[in-house]
Amino acid sequence: MENNRKLGDILSDLERGNHLPQSESGFQTIWDAAAKFEYPEQDENAAWVRFKSNLESEPLPTPVKLKQNIYRTWAVAASVALLLAFSSYFLVQKFSTNPIEYVATTHNEIVKLDDGTIITLNRNSKITTDSKFGKSHRNVTLIGEAFFEVNKNTAIPFIVKTGSLQTKVTGTKFDVESYSTGYTHVALTEGSVELILNNKNAASLRPGELAIINHSKNEVQISTFESGKTLSWLESKLMFENTPLSEVINRLEEVLGVKFDYPKELDSVLITTSFTELNPELIAEVLSQTLQTKVSVVKK
Repeated sequence: MENNRKLGDILSDLERGNHLPQSESGFQTIWDAAAKFEYPEQDENAAWVRFKSNLESEPLPTPVKLKQNIYRTWAVAASVALLLAFSSYFLVQKFSTNPIEYVATTHNEIVKLDDGTIITLNRNSKITTDSKFGKSHRNVTLIGEAFFEVNKNTAIPFIVKTGSLQTKVTGTKFDVESYSTGYTHVALTEGSVELILNNKNAASLRPGELAIINHSKNEVQISTFESGKTLSWLESKLMFENTPLSEVINRLEEVLGVKFDYPKELDSVLITTSFTELNPELIAEVLSQTLQTKVSVVKK
């Protein structure tokens, strides 16, 4: 009942014409007192009779236009700001995505995605996607080389992005090699592949076909390939047959992530070899003996 007396004193002040509270804490005091008010038991029928009798015997008061209180304005503005803040938060949560990366450095790495697709990453390679993968899309971005065994889903195509090229499939097996040389190689072993270059359909592949994409010229060249050589990296080895030394060195540098120093006048020399031990120092030694010249690994 002590709280009722406190609220009664406040209301009496207001009835006597005292000013409204001039601070937020004043309103808070009234609010807290009203929240704890203990209501006595009432005879609802008797209360209604008294109210109706007073209403018929007394004239209605003249309406008075009250000034808008600054604190009410502040409260409304604060409520709107809070609503906007929560709305912005939920919108960001709904449409934002979290990036997901899979990286292979010194060894091949096998990755299984949420849709059941299996990816084998070559050394010095990276796959990037996001938390929406498998739900609203199946897009990945590749730097380096990877072999894809794509779980079939005709409703959501699987797309590999490498620069201006998109390799689009629904369910198949294929290899994509796209290090930082301006070229992308796509080798298909099973199913079918659609190549989209600069948002235009460029070509389709059949099993056993290899596409070489020149990004600077927007060109696609299609030929056949020998899976034993092209996919030898899956067994942690690299095979070359009548390949110019410049291409051999470039391939080794891409996969191993190192640089080799050698006489450039030997670039056109054809090399046939198989590297089963992908150790840069050992490879440099083998090339030195084969070419009868000095080949070394450039120290970073």
